[in-house]
Amino acid sequence: MKATDHVLSSMITDALFEGYIMVRSLITKGEDASTSYLIREINKQAEEIFEVTKEKVATKQIQELFALYDGLWEKTTNYLDNLSDFSELEYNCTRTGKSMLLRLVRIADHEVIIFVQDITLQLQAEDIADIHQVLLDNIHDIILYFDMNGRVVNANAKACEEYGYTKEQLLETSIEDIYGDTNLEEINTQLGLHESKRMIFDSIHSRLDGSRFPVQVTVRNIKTGAGQLSMHIISDLTESKKQEVKIAWLARHDDLTGISNRASFFRQLEIELERATRERSKAAILLLDLDRFSLINDDYGYNAGDFVLKHLAARIKSILRQTDYMGRMGDDKFIILQTNVRVKADVISLAERISTVFKKPIFYKGQMVQVSASIGISLFPEDTRMPSELMHLVSQAVDSRKKLGGNGYTFSHNN
Repeated sequence: MKATDHVLSSMITDALFEGYIMVRSLITKGEDASTSYLIREINKQAEEIFEVTKEKVATKQIQELFALYDGLWEKTTNYLDNLSDFSELEYNCTRTGKSMLLRLVRIADHEVIIFVQDITLQLQAEDIADIHQVLLDNIHDIILYFDMNGRVVNANAKACEEYGYTKEQLLETSIEDIYGDTNLEEINTQLGLHESKRMIFDSIHSRLDGSRFPVQVTVRNIKTGAGQLSMHIISDLTESKKQEVKIAWLARHDDLTGISNRASFFRQLEIELERATRERSKAAILLLDLDRFSLINDDYGYNAGDFVLKHLAARIKSILRQTDYMGRMGDDKFIILQTNVRVKADVISLAERISTVFKKPIFYKGQMVQVSASIGISLFPEDTRMPSELMHLVSQAVDSRKKLGGNGYTFSHNN
């Protein structure tokens, strides 16, 4: 290998986050046939893990390096001799307390790379006996530890706060007190089906006062000095569920007025017209376009415009039947679907009641705001049976009303 290539190789391996050792196997033939593994490369991380230098172990056998840790070579040699492509092993040294994760990768017939990771602190962090309670209590999520009998053996301050128990009371509870019908055996059965040995699921948890709240739970089993424990990291989904409900509501409603938005109204329009076709009933569409509404925004400000729209929507909705539907079509347009129309007079009656709504003034910050509307009307099935054509005709009717000065209602030209 050229000097520049060797320097480049060292730079790359030193940039790794874990230890890196490349070894080459040497096979001794004869009656005492054996295999030894010569160290060819070692990076800085491996030097730190094994507390050696490159110069000290260069050209030496891996057996000599691993001999520094009781039983490491004995555990590794079987993996090396039988390695096909990849293997992984965990090593714990009882004398030094150090733990390592070794990954062995064969890159050629006689060459193997050994990646080494010091996992001592990681395993200590998972050991409940070594977790500092002050750190646990500053975690925003709920943390519960259960023994294999389903009893709570440790919990953080957030758990006490959310469930309403004192720490002493919580340590007297079981998983059934928290999860209700679910027990630890069922969770562990499901956990065993996951290759990662980690499971995430949604649940409903119970508080001391009997109230319940939605949560997301991450479960994993860990080995500690006290035996195997089940660690549950629990996130309160109450606010998240509220947001989901709000998002679902906004998908169907206009945020300002609370009535159906354009998309939701048209979905309902199709449903109701299909029903009317089956039942051979009639319906009417009334499109309301507020007259000179932009002047309200110009004279009083946009907050005044929003105030007027909210009040108008509420007043109009109050005179509709439960079987009628109302939606907002745009900044200054409302639309109404009147169902189960018997005669044209039913539609005229509704149009008159809506017109009366607009005759009542609205007061904004002590100032009277007067607004009128041009109302267009199309009828189903007299005008057409096609929803899109009904909308075209009702828009034409609004335009006709505007040309007459607004402030009233006009049926489509077909009527």
